[in-house]
Amino acid sequence: MKLTLASFVVLFLSFLLMLWRVPVERRRCVCDDDMNYFESYNDTYPLSAPFSSKDGIWYKIGAVSDLDTNSKSKSGKHLWRSYMLHGKLFVSNDHKEVKIVWDKNVIQLNGGYAHGGRAMELSDLKTFNGRLYSIDDRTGILYRIENDSVVLPWVVLPDGDGKQAKGFKGEWLAVKDNHIYVGGLGKEWTTTTGEYMNDDPMWVKIISHYGFVRHVNWKRQYIKLRKAFGITYPGYMIHESAQWSNVHKRWFFLPRRASHKIYTEKTDERSGMISPVILI
Repeated sequence: MKLTLASFVVLFLSFLLMLWRVPVERRRCVCDDDMNYFESYNDTYPLSAPFSSKDGIWYKIGAVSDLDTNSKSKSGKHLWRSYMLHGKLFVSNDHKEVKIVWDKNVIQLNGGYAHGGRAMELSDLKTFNGRLYSIDDRTGILYRIENDSVVLPWVVLPDGDGKQAKGFKGEWLAVKDNHIYVGGLGKEWTTTTGEYMNDDPMWVKIISHYGFVRHVNWKRQYIKLRKAFGITYPGYMIHESAQWSNVHKRWFFLPRRASHKIYTEKTDERSGMISPVILI
């Protein structure tokens, strides 16, 4: 009996030692080698290096389309598409001239994930972690764009506090502190005639390069932006563009529409705005 017990102890200790000595390569996480949980943040920006001419500097830029209901492809039953276009932005040495030259080649981006029969309504492009990302404001899917042609679903963002069945209507992307921020309209969600429903569009999604998501209520920040123009509820301000400046350490917004009056679908069409807003 003593021999049997001793043998068991020896075998058990040998087993533990064997586990401990498993090579590091075999103990690493089981995940995509191109994006694993041990890789550090890639701060490459921009992805394409600017190039200088005698008159100024050229930057490579890109744009994507939001075709709304027209994003449904006629060639495929379960296919939706957006278009991406590359171009070059020129800034003169004296900063007095700016111009954009677009490429002739239009790239079609195809996707098959839809919500309510709609998809690939891409709102913004952003370089993050050395890759290119875009947000679909219909499904709430944050896509990674590979090789300028393939869209890979990376993170699915639920609306509001993250506990909603509906996808988040993401309208803008920004990078701050090695995280990508996905923001919405920044106003209360209402009916087409202005009746209040919820605050879901006033939440922001903060995502690490590992894909971990935090849902943060930004209602206070959005109200602060409105107050800068003397706008109070039921007046509103709609956002589709925001950037964090590492130089100024501030948020910069360029609101799309604003009104001191209650939102209605009809009057909103004539509520354009071009004034920039700085949020400390």
